[in-house]
Amino acid sequence: MSGASRSRKIGLAASFSALYGLFRVAPTFPIVGLSGAYFPLSDVLPPVYGLLLGPELGFIVVFTGTLLALLLGKPPIFLGLDFIPASMNTVVVGLAAEGMFLRAALLYAVVLAVFIIHPASPRMVDVPLSSLTLPIPFHWMHLLTILIATPPVSKRLARWLNPVGESPKSFLSLFSLSLLGTLCQHSSGSVLWETIYGYVLNALTPEEFKTIWSTVFWLYPAERILLALTSTVLGISILKILTKLQGNVSNPPPR
Repeated sequence: MSGASRSRKIGLAASFSALYGLFRVAPTFPIVGLSGAYFPLSDVLPPVYGLLLGPELGFIVVFTGTLLALLLGKPPIFLGLDFIPASMNTVVVGLAAEGMFLRAALLYAVVLAVFIIHPASPRMVDVPLSSLTLPIPFHWMHLLTILIATPPVSKRLARWLNPVGESPKSFLSLFSLSLLGTLCQHSSGSVLWETIYGYVLNALTPEEFKTIWSTVFWLYPAERILLALTSTVLGISILKILTKLQGNVSNPPPR
């Protein structure tokens, strides 16, 4: 990496860390199961950071941005481990965007497996259908989305990224990667929540977890799609600006 390129990346990382910290203080909609807690506006940024900066630098940006938010008065939710869910989002998107498809798939699969086998996690949710009750896997959307991380799909999505925002394929590619990242974030955040509030703080009983998950089942698909769409629009806008600044409209900024 040239000195100019290195300086540019360091400058981007510093700016994005500050932006993440500020966005993390801004609340959006409530988190079910955590009284008084809200999803931060920063949740739309991790996929963009993974695409722009790659897995390693993206992780550092999310970590430092989370620390900045704590200094700005954002109360921790996960006993100081609040950087982990968004970091998983950034890393899995960064790996896929840089062509490390198997690593992205493995990371996503491991995090999802831990979520599924966790003692406080739901397995099936009974969905009333006319006179019948149909059991549906709680993690159905996570399981379908893992296909995005498989090499045949990821390779095509990576090719579709260029030129950024110039075609429906480019939009679909960034949306798919953002959906992969935000669902990985959902899995890792859920594991932290179950472990800390169910076993460390003993704040929730198994029955309370069951009630909460039965509500989340109906909410999380729309929630994650909305986050992925917002990340996609924001990511395309940022990438277009940065590529024009570099005088190269055919490729995203080098990671």
